[in-house]
Amino acid sequence: MAKFCENCGAAMDDGDAVCGQCGTPVGSVGGTAPQTNSGAVNPQPQANNGEHKAPNANNSAFIGKIVCAVIALIVVIGIVNVVGKSSSYDSVLKKMVKAIKNDDTDAFINISSQVGQAIHNEQYGEGSYEDMIDNFLETKLDNYEDQVDGKVKSITYKIKDKQEITDRKLKKLKDTISDQYDVDADDISNMMNVTLKLKIRGKDETTKDDLDNVVLIKEKGKWKVYIDYMNDFN
Repeated sequence: MAKFCENCGAAMDDGDAVCGQCGTPVGSVGGTAPQTNSGAVNPQPQANNGEHKAPNANNSAFIGKIVCAVIALIVVIGIVNVVGKSSSYDSVLKKMVKAIKNDDTDAFINISSQVGQAIHNEQYGEGSYEDMIDNFLETKLDNYEDQVDGKVKSITYKIKDKQEITDRKLKKLKDTISDQYDVDADDISNMMNVTLKLKIRGKDETTKDDLDNVVLIKEKGKWKVYIDYMNDFN
């Protein structure tokens, strides 16, 4: 269907965007669009601002991913460190000292070596290890309360001395345990003997104490404690 120029009235084809006689764009008469010269309309160059937005957005997204990856790595490392610390012998020593402060026999038994308990009970009778620990905790806490003149507020420790065992001696010791006692020592992977220096604080007073021959035994990948104070706390 033919159409006519709104400016000069010349006939135009349906697909024409500009009048071939006067050069007026279709629909520009009475509007705000400016007139152009006859012929094809040259496209205007795009502003540079739009071209830079996409690269900037991509760069920001890429940097954001790197930051997230770094944060995730830090979190993972932190978790690994926490897990590592919880399985070290420092962790079990803290639990032991806490059990002493709270006079908590059950907590002490839970961190005690299964092999050590089995040997102890075979030597001194069934249930003797738990009875010894119960007497040890009660006596120690009573003495500490007398020395600080009241309730014990906190107990901290330092390792005063540490004696580690070589792999060769550990193997011989495990063989001896298996031969002399009806105990399976295969779960033991490491052992050491430590002396702890305790600092006991009350409300106003502070005292100190040494715990000798605290045996640390690594069983099934976890550190446990064993003490034999039968001569003192039987």
